[in-house]
Amino acid sequence: MEPAELLLNMVKALVDHPNDVRVYEANTPDGLILELDLHPDDWGQILGRRGGIANNIRKVLWAVGGKLEQRITLKIPDKDQRKKRRPK
Repeated sequence: MEPAELLLNMVKALVDHPNDVRVYEANTPDGLILELDLHPDDWGQILGRRGGIANNIRKVLWAVGGKLEQRITLKIPDKDQRKKRRPK
């Protein structure tokens, strides 16, 4: 399973609006960057208290990256950055 597909499946299982989950990926010289886009009502469910859920998702991606010998970074944009990505 690819890291982006794994992230998509994990996040869809946690949110109330799974059809609105999007994962954008970019390969860079530093590794793979995965950017998460969600329904506005679901952001708190992914961040969790003090970022706990997001940090645990990052740990899983870090472990997958170790197996693939690739650095994987998860980006969860803030409200202003999300507006730029979300189509109208």
